[in-house]
Amino acid sequence: MGESRWSASDEMTPRRLGLLVMAVALLAVLVMSGLRPHLVTGTAQATPIPGPPGVGDCVTDPVKRPTVAAGGSASLIQVYPRQKIGPCNGLRYGEITRVISDPSPVVVEGTATYQSISDPNINVCYDSNSAYLGQATQPIFGLWSPTGTAVAWPALSRPSPRQEAAGQHWLACVVSVLPNVIASTNSDAAPYTESLRHALQNGHNRNLIGYCIKTAAWDQGSESGACGLPHVLEIFAGGFTGQHSATRAELEASCLRVVRELTGIADPTADGGLSVQLYAATSDSAQVSGAQIPAEASLQCGVVTTGGRQLKGSLLALGTLPIPWA
Repeated sequence: MGESRWSASDEMTPRRLGLLVMAVALLAVLVMSGLRPHLVTGTAQATPIPGPPGVGDCVTDPVKRPTVAAGGSASLIQVYPRQKIGPCNGLRYGEITRVISDPSPVVVEGTATYQSISDPNINVCYDSNSAYLGQATQPIFGLWSPTGTAVAWPALSRPSPRQEAAGQHWLACVVSVLPNVIASTNSDAAPYTESLRHALQNGHNRNLIGYCIKTAAWDQGSESGACGLPHVLEIFAGGFTGQHSATRAELEASCLRVVRELTGIADPTADGGLSVQLYAATSDSAQVSGAQIPAEASLQCGVVTTGGRQLKGSLLALGTLPIPWA
C-alpha cells in the first residue's frame, strides 16, 4: 500500500477560494452582457431621395413612349413615362442626353372633335440627342444633315412618384435607336451595348444607326433593314435646296465631300466597288433626273454598290477598316 502524501500548500485556502469565486462571477457577467440587447441611440433617418439622372446614364429596360389621354374638359393631355434608369453595364436601350429642369407646357390645338398635341420638349431632345451623337450644330457644308441622327428617336422620362412628391418635375431626354432599322423587331427601341456618345465619329453601333436599304430604291425607305444584313445602298445625309436651285454637278461634289466626312474613307468609291450618288425629288416626291435641281427639292446622299456586289455592314465612321463586303 502506497502512502498518500499532501502538504499544507495543496489545501484550498480562503484566499484561493475567493479568487475562484470572483473569476466565476466575472465570467457570468461577460456572458450575460453578451446576451443582453444593445441599445443604439439616435433617430431613424429616411432614405435620401435621389436627384435627377445624369447625362450618359442608361435606360436599362425597353424604352417607353409618351401616351395621350383625355384630360379635364375633354382636352388631351400627354403623359410622360418613367424609364428604368441605371448604370451602363452591358445591354441598354437608351442613354440620357439632357435633363430639362423646367419643362415647357404641352400645347393642345384643335376643336372639340379633333385635337393635336405639340410638345416643345421633344424638340429640345431632338437637338440634345443629335449633339450627343456628335452631329454639328449646323448642317455639314451648309446643306447636309446625317441620317444617322434620324434613327436616334427621342424619348423622355419623368421623375419617380417619390421624386415628384418631393417637388421634382424635370424631364430627361433619352436617345434610342428606332426599331425600323432592325430586321424583325417589335420593340419600341433596339437594344445595344456600346455608348451612342459621339457615335458619328467613333462608329459605335454603326450597324444600328446607319441607314441601309436592301435595294437601290432611294424612295423605298420602308424597306430599310439593319446595316448588318446584305444591302446595296447606304444613305449618309439628307438636305434641301431651299429657296434657290442648284446644279447637279455642284450638289454631287458636295455629296462626295459629305461621304468622305462621315465615313472617314479616303477613297469612298473603294476602287470602283462603290458609287457615290445624289438623289433629288420635288416637293411632290417626283424624282429629279436633270442637270438642274429646282428650289425646295429634297436631297439624299449615299453610296451604291457596283457590279452586283453587296455590303454587310455600315460604312459610317469606318476609317481605315476593311470595306464590309457581304
